[in-house]
Amino acid sequence: MPLVRIVVDGHQALVYSPFDAKDLVKSMPDRKWSPGDKAWIIPAYDVDDLKAVLEASNYTVVITHKQQTKQEQRQEPPPKSGRGVQTWADLMFTALPDPLAEKAFKALTRVLHPDVGGSTEQMQILNAARDRFGRSK
Repeated sequence: MPLVRIVVDGHQALVYSPFDAKDLVKSMPDRKWSPGDKAWIIPAYDVDDLKAVLEASNYTVVITHKQQTKQEQRQEPPPKSGRGVQTWADLMFTALPDPLAEKAFKALTRVLHPDVGGSTEQMQILNAARDRFGRSK
């Protein structure tokens, strides 16, 4: 399934989508193209509607919220997984063979890393699971 990344920044959202999804994004009434960002800009209140349209057409949608300041970026790390408690990342590393798990890790870091608008918490969960499963860095 192709990936569409939506980064919510205040009252607007940037939509990074493959070319073949452009008609679905263009179905949103208040959208405009931003050549500098190479992304569509939509009002933040339309994000859920666009997500539903894209998912109905078999796109994977990842929504992140842009963090405004360095202070906001400083978050407590997620709690350590207790016995019997697994995160989504633990399940991924358990299910995939080593070579495929490494490829999945690299692909996810491109989306989840806070420097590209991803979630600090989700990136910490991914890194912690990788460390627990002894994958090389």
